[in-house]
Amino acid sequence: MSEQPSEACPKCGAPNPASLVWCLQCGANLQLSNAAWRALEEMEAKRKVPDTTQESYVNRVSDADGVDSQPGHRTTETSRHPLMNRYEDAYRLAKTLVAVGNNIKVIGGIIAGLFVVASLLSGSGPLMLIGFAVSAVIGVLSWVGGVVVAAQGQILQANLDSAVSLSPFLTDTERAAAMSLHASVVSRLVGT
Repeated sequence: MSEQPSEACPKCGAPNPASLVWCLQCGANLQLSNAAWRALEEMEAKRKVPDTTQESYVNRVSDADGVDSQPGHRTTETSRHPLMNRYEDAYRLAKTLVAVGNNIKVIGGIIAGLFVVASLLSGSGPLMLIGFAVSAVIGVLSWVGGVVVAAQGQILQANLDSAVSLSPFLTDTERAAAMSLHASVVSRLVGT
């Protein structure tokens, strides 16, 4: 019986059959080179060690009297996390989409109502029936269009809520501020 060629794992050095993709000892990918493993380990080490150059972004909002109650809290309002601007812009867009959708429904309803009034003023006959049909089509299309646009805004808002609440880069206070939560909700959330 011939012995299968083996190759050493780039992470742990354990011998593995050459046909394997994953190390039997540590589960590492055998197709990555030693240099790739070193780069991954360096990235992982950097991720675990807090970067003091980013401290102004990682710090949290301090108490009203300006005294830090917890280490790592922000002492000025100017040291906002850069993600806050992105989230606030995205929430602004979501709210605008909802408002535009609602306005489409209202304006379409008004136009449909005007067609109904014009149909009633035109007298009886086929012209009145055409006016009612046009107003019904305008009303339904504007309602559906408004619902679709407003729903896109609501979907964006729900996705943003998930992204903000799961973001490891934001504090609870920043999450609440990004989501425009009321101060009473923030105080319950933060536990103050």
